[in-house]
Amino acid sequence: MTVHICRPLTVWGRYIVWCPTCERNRSFVGMHQAWYDPIYTCCGCGDSWSGGQRLPRPFQRGWRPKSIKVAQDRWEDALEGLDLTEALRELMEGA
Repeated sequence: MTVHICRPLTVWGRYIVWCPTCERNRSFVGMHQAWYDPIYTCCGCGDSWSGGQRLPRPFQRGWRPKSIKVAQDRWEDALEGLDLTEALRELMEGA
């Protein structure tokens, strides 16, 4: 049996926006892929949003610290400003 897994290219962006959970401006990382809505994760509370709605929280212990750590790690390598704009343009042209 052969399994083929196809995943679109991913561009990570960094943003400072209002977090409804934290009720203040926070650092967010956004995962952008061709064909899908971006997924934004708050670096302060670990909640994620896509399509204007909060995504379901996992039903497991310790999910929030893990989600925060992943978001903060992604923040360090995420693009911003003109670099992000150019990377997103290339992503969409290649789709």
